[in-house]
Amino acid sequence: MRGAGRGVRDARALSVSGASNIRSVILETDYNHGDEGAQGFPQARIPLIDWGLTAGFRRARLSSQVLEYGSAPSEEPAANAEGRGSVAHLENKVAVVTGAGRGIGGRTAVRLAADGAAVAVIDIAEDATKDVVAEIEEAGGRAIGVGCDVSDEQSVLAAAERVQSELGSIGVLVNNAGVLRDNLLFKMSSSDWDTVMGVHLRGAFLWSRAAQAQMVPEKWGKIVNLSSTSALGNRGQANYSAAKAGMQGFTKSLAIELGPFGINVNAVAPGFIATDMTRATAERTGNDFEQMQKAAAERIPVRRVGRPEDIANVVSFLVSEDASYVSGQTIYVAGGPKG
Repeated sequence: MRGAGRGVRDARALSVSGASNIRSVILETDYNHGDEGAQGFPQARIPLIDWGLTAGFRRARLSSQVLEYGSAPSEEPAANAEGRGSVAHLENKVAVVTGAGRGIGGRTAVRLAADGAAVAVIDIAEDATKDVVAEIEEAGGRAIGVGCDVSDEQSVLAAAERVQSELGSIGVLVNNAGVLRDNLLFKMSSSDWDTVMGVHLRGAFLWSRAAQAQMVPEKWGKIVNLSSTSALGNRGQANYSAAKAGMQGFTKSLAIELGPFGINVNAVAPGFIATDMTRATAERTGNDFEQMQKAAAERIPVRRVGRPEDIANVVSFLVSEDASYVSGQTIYVAGGPKG
């Protein structure tokens, strides 16, 4: 492989293998453990392989780039969290976001409004939606607050009818409502189990059934279910983990059933997100929330915890036409690989 090593710094080609058209290069990387970045993480010179399209991929150009693992992330996400300046891809659409009085649901409602949708902000009590509704309206959007117990069939049907009456037919549904009743199995009550299953799974079922009735005649719809990395298992969360794993199976089944009617169904599985809910968890377990975030960030490849806006940004993509060929998928948004 002539000339493969030109311009390479801090990397050695250990072996070359491949067939007639594609060759792979195994590289030894020089980790400079003595030169730590801002947060105490080592810099690493990582060789990048840029496979050229000429000569049937027979030539590889190698270069080296220093990645500052210790550099602190910017305070604001790279993409604007509120969607300002983006194309209003949900103009003339109606979105429903459950559990939207605060946290991930609140930021998602604001983002979808910025994307052009009229938004129904759903929470257990209508009073809990006032701040989010006001924020949307102050930004020039349209929103209503609706009180709804997502685990109650009649409450969901009444809320869905009100949304259709006041805003129009539902085109986007984000099943975000959730609760925690964490405990070890031998301490977990039947009520703890039933409450979590009722809000997460029954709630998603009831709202999805009500929304699809309005989506199918339009031959268009987007449903996003909130799962979690806890679906992979977590000590003290047998109920929550089971519910969030169930959301993934529910998502795949709905994608198969509703796809022929122009409805995409996907799930988002957040990792550690700094919200009032995670703060309450820290307080309940006797942990300092700031220290909990710091410890979590040290285990996350991007070296920060998530923000509600990080989830809202992914939801915005999934309900756009850019994601029209994406359905039945669970996207982990956790600052690193999961699943």
